[in-house]
Amino acid sequence: MQSPLYWSGSLYSAGITMMHGRTLHKRYSYIARHAGDSVIDVGCGTGKLFEYLPPDSTYLGIDLNDNFLRHARKRGRNVMKQDALTFDRFHEFDACVVMDVLHHINPRHEEFVERVLRDVRKRVIICEPFEVPGRNRITKNLVKLIDDDGINSQDESWMDKNTLRRFYDSFDPVSVEEVGQAMIAVYEK
Repeated sequence: MQSPLYWSGSLYSAGITMMHGRTLHKRYSYIARHAGDSVIDVGCGTGKLFEYLPPDSTYLGIDLNDNFLRHARKRGRNVMKQDALTFDRFHEFDACVVMDVLHHINPRHEEFVERVLRDVRKRVIICEPFEVPGRNRITKNLVKLIDDDGINSQDESWMDKNTLRRFYDSFDPVSVEEVGQAMIAVYEK
């Protein structure tokens, strides 16, 4: 069952801001500093990253949630409905940003990252939340319920911090930064 968080772009924006607080601004600022001139934003949601990019940047956001895309278009974002797993235009962009997506496409996240690293022109930036140790079963189930996008399988799973770091390291990042309860990896070609 799709979480109410995914019913509208406004609800999603408010919910994400509430969940991540000040670290959300830190995430977007860090990513934008590394992004480059042309950016493909995978799982763009409401296109929030666009606000942080330089005005002369070329931006395309892709997502599968029609409500988010409608919200983004109303705010002048260049977005389209597209499955990240079948998108074939990564080669057109200097940078690919993948933010809070890997746990939605698990178990295909590894092959996806390999393809993006191969196809994008210069840089890949991945930001992914990690599982917080010590969460009880009720809290874990609540997080899973809130994060149900209604599109991807609920077999998705978040990696704990060490597993996420090992996953990032397996692709040889130039940097990995912890921001709140997420890690951002930057890969250069």
